[in-house]
Amino acid sequence: MKSLGEAYRKFSKPEDNIPDYLNKEILAVFKRLVQSLPGDFSKQAKQLIPEPNLETNISYRFEENIEEFYNSNQEVSRENIILAVEETEALHKFFNGNPQDHFIKELPQTEKIQLRKVHESAVIASLKSAQTGKTNVIALEGNPGIGKTTAVVKFLEKQSEGFMFLYISPRVVINRDVTDKLAKNNGNYSGIATLTTNANLINLAPKWYKENYNSQRFIDSAVVFDGVENLNLPDGKTIFITPAQEHEIDAKIVSATKAKNALNERDYKIESIRRPGVLKTLATSARKLLEVNPKINQLVITAATQGYRSLDNKTTINALEELFKSKADSKPGIRERSDFSQRIPTIIVMVDEVTGDGAGALFVHKLEEWLHKQFIEYFQGKSPFKVILIMADASLSNEVILNNYLSHNKAPDKVLLSKSRGNEPFRMTGTNVKVGLRKYPTVHIMTNSYPASQLTIEYSMQLAKVTPGLAKDGRKQTIRQAIRGTLDAENLNNAYKEIANGLKEGAEQLIFFAQDKAFLRQLRSRLIEGKDALCKSEDVAILDHSILPHERLELVKENTRDKKRVFLMTSSGARGVSFPKTDWIIATIPRFNIESALMEVAQLIYRGRGMYTDSETGLQVSGDNKNRRLVMLINDCIIKDDIEDNTEDKKRDFTRRWLRQSSDLLTLLMMLRSTIHTRIKGDAGLKKQKIAFVPVGSIGDEELLHLMSDDLQSFLQEARVFIYDDHSDDHKGTVKRTQQLIQEIFANFKLEGRAPDRNTRSYTEYHTLEAFVQVVSKNSSQLLPSLENTDLIIPENLTCIGTFWIEDWRKRKIGETFTFEGWRKNTGKKIDELLNKLWVICNEKSEFPPKIKHPARELYIILKQEKEALTQEYSTLQNLQTENIIVSIPLDYPHFWHKQELDTPKQRLEDPESWQKSLGKTLTPQGLVMPVIAKYDGIPWVAVAGRKVFDQLETTFSDRYFMISSELNLLNTILLEDNL
Repeated sequence: MKSLGEAYRKFSKPEDNIPDYLNKEILAVFKRLVQSLPGDFSKQAKQLIPEPNLETNISYRFEENIEEFYNSNQEVSRENIILAVEETEALHKFFNGNPQDHFIKELPQTEKIQLRKVHESAVIASLKSAQTGKTNVIALEGNPGIGKTTAVVKFLEKQSEGFMFLYISPRVVINRDVTDKLAKNNGNYSGIATLTTNANLINLAPKWYKENYNSQRFIDSAVVFDGVENLNLPDGKTIFITPAQEHEIDAKIVSATKAKNALNERDYKIESIRRPGVLKTLATSARKLLEVNPKINQLVITAATQGYRSLDNKTTINALEELFKSKADSKPGIRERSDFSQRIPTIIVMVDEVTGDGAGALFVHKLEEWLHKQFIEYFQGKSPFKVILIMADASLSNEVILNNYLSHNKAPDKVLLSKSRGNEPFRMTGTNVKVGLRKYPTVHIMTNSYPASQLTIEYSMQLAKVTPGLAKDGRKQTIRQAIRGTLDAENLNNAYKEIANGLKEGAEQLIFFAQDKAFLRQLRSRLIEGKDALCKSEDVAILDHSILPHERLELVKENTRDKKRVFLMTSSGARGVSFPKTDWIIATIPRFNIESALMEVAQLIYRGRGMYTDSETGLQVSGDNKNRRLVMLINDCIIKDDIEDNTEDKKRDFTRRWLRQSSDLLTLLMMLRSTIHTRIKGDAGLKKQKIAFVPVGSIGDEELLHLMSDDLQSFLQEARVFIYDDHSDDHKGTVKRTQQLIQEIFANFKLEGRAPDRNTRSYTEYHTLEAFVQVVSKNSSQLLPSLENTDLIIPENLTCIGTFWIEDWRKRKIGETFTFEGWRKNTGKKIDELLNKLWVICNEKSEFPPKIKHPARELYIILKQEKEALTQEYSTLQNLQTENIIVSIPLDYPHFWHKQELDTPKQRLEDPESWQKSLGKTLTPQGLVMPVIAKYDGIPWVAVAGRKVFDQLETTFSDRYFMISSELNLLNTILLEDNL
């Protein structure tokens, strides 16, 4: 702000009426930015300066070969690697001696050592050096695929004494992979007992048990066990199942999470069925399993990061106390833990992909508190336990970034900048990191490498020409309508062209990333159907969360995986899977939630790696030595308005618009490039600055809510995916008709919020905002008026953002209500038809996938009514137990929406979908926004529940985040600041 003030004072005001002055100033700054880029890239970026020819779509393609990067399998000098271990005070404390000596013991005795082996040696040396009687903290910040989890697993497999390993990650599929690796050794039981579960399995298990066992036993949850043959399974409310039974439950069982009760003849209430939490189920099951199997002394427990929630000044981490019968601070509790240490003296907790979920950092802090309380605190300095806390994340590429990230309990998505040390393959250092309530000497193990012998990166920017035409009613389209009508088809076409180019250039295997599951299925159809088909059906596969678990397992098996020519996948669907034959990766870059998108890019570019079997020799071959190409696809549009009018003003407006758009494109391009370079080489690769550019996700937990609107949105999303997928025409027809009926019948939605004080003012009430607007807009209104007029006082729970109000409803009693007007002509018949179709989809004998079965089941319960009552009006409501609910409304809606009188024609809101999307973006970039179906009888509004929107708003005004509030500010900082 100081710099802006100084610039304003020094600014020499130009003479009036110089029409092109501002454009010339913007162009001068833009040229300076271009000149500040690295040499070859600067030349290519100059393409963005001239105004484009709008006769056709516009395409820009920048390319660079990445030089001097390290391969994960590359051999590095033993001498240089030992020197890369920094002898800091914190590192000496961690190792209780010279860190290099401990490291050297684990290194192979050769002059050249493979980088992957160097990393593994550093991890194992750190684990072996952990000291008894204290918490030992290890931070693994190496690049994806270097073997962070693998190194820990190898260490555990070699242990002869007892240990408990608690592994936390945001992906259920990765948790399964860890338990599989530790439970089996060359297909045989390893002797290490493994336990895992998740919220979905806990919900489905009671119904599965009831259908398969003729027993009166009450079951409320399930855990999956593996690793030990002939286990004694404890009795109780939790059933122990095998991995095969878990797959059966996932594929076949449909169970509701809600129950419906009548309030009166026409109103019904929905309440969620309470189930035990994931961490409580696992901790209780582990204790009981150890009780009935006294010889087991090695135990692995895996759970998802999403299991973290804060509840009544506690968190779900407290549920881990169920591992013991007695409290930690009691004499029986200390005695119980002492006995436990005789059997299991080592406790290792690993939180993987810390930034992969907003709760990751919170999980780390609360786990430290739990570990200290349970295993250290009450032994008065003589704890028999060796406690190790491991934090792992490839996004947090160095110790400065990790310390910065962990130092806050709430933070938005952001970009973290730190000084870089140039291109380093390996580094090991120590710092004092505050984790939980205490500071610990922490070992940091870092690598920068990429699995390729040669790497080329293309940045493909495709701008679709959009010309507003006429809408169906004969009026000119809005720009939003024109973009919506053009961009979907252009995005599909651009994806097809990029894949066609990759296959033409000889890609052995190609991966295409996009976040829209329905789009991936449209793209697959385009690739395999019609005269322009590029592949056979069996050569193209989709990998995302809508794929059935057993189908996913089959897809990632080597024999299936390596025969595919093209994989279409979401970034989350690809987590935990390697594709060693992939040599061409294309990723579409979304233009929203950019920090989160860039973080995903830093992960997905590493999907091409690993070992495969050579088809000719039958030998295992590393895919890390292939020549690889990354294509970053940026789709955008450029508006072709009535420039043909040839007026000077219109030409000037277009010039300014292009300068702004080209600046945005340049900003995105440099953020993208800096992210990739930093992850591969440890440095952003800029001309003047030696920095690491690291995008990271937000910090903060969300409330665990399951609304009726969640089920509605889930069904509509999965229906769209299903319709574009490979299913029979009959099944597609059923889903499409169900989708149409739902859009009509579930459109009558209300969100009601009853304030505790009758006098509470709200701008959702027409007369309150109208009074404010009238007073403010009077000709006699003063800039600083007297507040004696209460109409001028904006309520405390309201905030204005641009052209919208956001209103905090946290102190209200909130309820969502769907009303079904069966009395209307044909509506009763349609409700009956919809109930029948939902039942066809959700019954367990149907062949529909679980992803669409589950929400169909919930909607069936919400809609269900006695046959004779379907022709009446009835409502289903659900109370929202939340302290976080925000409503967004237009700033001055009385200007265009007038209070309806009973005898006046009903006013119709134009383009309700645009209102819903625009209002929704003020509260959240993605996720559930109510109403799901954009139909308004009154003013347009949206609401978001369970997210701490106002906390995010506070951080927007924090000076710590000022530079990320504007993309151009960030770009200026990176490229032009001399003393960063």
